[in-house]
Amino acid sequence: MNSNPPRILIVDDSYSVAESLKAYLSTRDYSVDSASSGYEALRLIRKHNYDIVVCDIEMPEVSGLDILETMRNEGISKNVILMTGYQERDYYIRAIQLGASDFITKPVEAEQLLKSVQSIMDKDGRLFGKDDLLNNLDDVHFNCVINPLRYGGYSITAVMGPFFYKHINLPQDKMNSIILCADEMLNNAFIHGVLGLTSVQRHSQSGELRDLIAAKLQQPHIASRRIRFELHINNSEECIHVTVEDDGDGFDHESWLQRLAEEKDTNLEGSGRGLRMLLHLSDNLHFANGGRKVRVTHYYNSHQHSVE
Repeated sequence: MNSNPPRILIVDDSYSVAESLKAYLSTRDYSVDSASSGYEALRLIRKHNYDIVVCDIEMPEVSGLDILETMRNEGISKNVILMTGYQERDYYIRAIQLGASDFITKPVEAEQLLKSVQSIMDKDGRLFGKDDLLNNLDDVHFNCVINPLRYGGYSITAVMGPFFYKHINLPQDKMNSIILCADEMLNNAFIHGVLGLTSVQRHSQSGELRDLIAAKLQQPHIASRRIRFELHINNSEECIHVTVEDDGDGFDHESWLQRLAEEKDTNLEGSGRGLRMLLHLSDNLHFANGGRKVRVTHYYNSHQHSVE
């Protein structure tokens, strides 16, 4: 069993039922808490990082469905098993819409609950440390097209980070390098490719830079440009490709790469910072389409660096 056993919360307004199920699961090496009301359950859920919440639907004041809906509204995506003595259609439909993981009919048989918990944990990959799904596929592609008018307020890498750490078995420094490269590629595509800002303009004071970006995006031919992002996990070749392409004017990447190759020191400040970062953090750096398209490759194991 994992050194950090899965944590479960049992919620039932019957104290004896909650304590009985808690005692049973505790003997199976799970870390279990219990709550006898919806209010208490929500307090514990907000305080602790539970893997599974096992909750009675029919409770006074705050029902199991109320708890599930509150969790989803607050962005808490933990697995929820609902226990019910009724089999009304509306209950099931609403619970499914809210993302319930499983249903158990009351009175609950301990073995049935254990089977449900184990099934959910297996699906989550919780018992294996990492989710094995992506590691068992030869090829995984993620593609998206980014509208520059909506780019400034979010970051794809904010989504990529948790996704990588949960699903991909790579050293943290390797994953950090991939995320840093992706972030730099997207920023360069937006600032230089789509907007066409110079390096000097990019390093303007924050207020001045915001005004420059807003003014550029008012121009229809710039606002109509797009950024294309692709993440390709290639397990057959043991590597990850990150590709970013924009609709800008491109640039003389060959001259820049020649200049960087002649540098004796690695300087991550000033003009050319993004290219230097990509050059030193990736195993392979490839340009196409007049510099509008750039791809970095990171191999799972050590690999000789190359530029194309």
